[in-house]
Amino acid sequence: MSEPLTSTRSISSAGLLKAWRYDKVGELRASRHSLRGDTGHQYDATGRILQTARGALPGIRNPLPQAANESFGYDPAGNIQDSATQQAVQRGTALSQRGYVRDNLVRVFEDKRYFYDGHARLIRKLSGRHTDQSFVWDDDNHLAEVRTTRRPGTEHETTQVTRFDYDALGRRVAKHDRFGTTTFIWEGMRLIEERRGSAVISYVYEPDSYVPLARLDADGEHADAGGMGTRDDAQPPATNPAHDRVPSKAAANDSLEAQYWEALSAQAHQHWSAAGTDGQSTSAKLCNVYYFHTDQVGMPQELSNAQGQLVWQASYKTWGATVSEEWEIKALEGQRVHALDQGDFPEDEAERQQNLRFQGQYLDRETGLHYNTFRYYDADIGRFVCPDPIGLLGGINLGSYSPNPISWIDPWD
Repeated sequence: MSEPLTSTRSISSAGLLKAWRYDKVGELRASRHSLRGDTGHQYDATGRILQTARGALPGIRNPLPQAANESFGYDPAGNIQDSATQQAVQRGTALSQRGYVRDNLVRVFEDKRYFYDGHARLIRKLSGRHTDQSFVWDDDNHLAEVRTTRRPGTEHETTQVTRFDYDALGRRVAKHDRFGTTTFIWEGMRLIEERRGSAVISYVYEPDSYVPLARLDADGEHADAGGMGTRDDAQPPATNPAHDRVPSKAAANDSLEAQYWEALSAQAHQHWSAAGTDGQSTSAKLCNVYYFHTDQVGMPQELSNAQGQLVWQASYKTWGATVSEEWEIKALEGQRVHALDQGDFPEDEAERQQNLRFQGQYLDRETGLHYNTFRYYDADIGRFVCPDPIGLLGGINLGSYSPNPISWIDPWD
């Protein structure tokens, strides 16, 4: 279940290099990224992450100064505790008795306050003094509406309302806000396409997996109005069961690569055919292909274009919260140019953001939550905002994500 440090991947002479080192029990101990530097991890005896330390390589600016070092503690039920609570527990002071975690629900974490209903579903979240969110649930335990108020109580107060629709299988099929609607197309339990206005984004994954390989950006005015459809087969990929260890990337071989290119070519051809063209002479106008570069658990870190240039990259905290994100082209000569200046993306790039996160997760920028098929994940606290729908079959802690997000995934919770 591991990949040695000598196993690397590189993209173009601009020099994107990634490497990992694992210990004897399969836990990731160290990694190196040529653009971000070195990262080290420490674990407790049960495999839970205790510390993540990041350090830039010589000549490289650390993109995560606010998250260079993260440390974690846990209560007896496995809930993450912030540093202030950890210190209070160690000292035995009154702070540890304030109910930061009560009834197995996180109530306070750093500057955030959480409130729940009688079914242990999140109904309100306060983030410092700058954001107040309320959550409405339907009778099927689906998150139906989120009302987000930013800078409440000030003259600059704004409120955004986001509503969600689901199909009979519980998959989210639409997201509505005052600016428009995003619709989602599914193949079983995998998201394969999203549409907003004239923008269409299709996703290609590794076979029998939730790890993204590529995305195809097309003009919806030329694509088939019916999309690729929602497949009736609702079975998830067989090789990535929910809440399981991540299989080694070393398992990828020539067969996988052949399947990837075959699938990608077929999907691109579908977009071209739907537009009434027969080939690649007009493909640049109809469909742009971008390639994902992920970390060891399949979290997208970069996108590159057909020329091998990095056009998007992001950095995250340990539990998946986005710290930095940018759209730009890193040319072979090394200089950075914003991707929009090169015409590599449409002017309405705000509608074509890269929202895939942990395997099976989709970031809702309107709410800050990650949609995870049957639940929503809060990366600020590393747990879900409602109980596991399968109850204790998913574990004794009904809101936990995994023992650690460095080695484990939960793609269709």
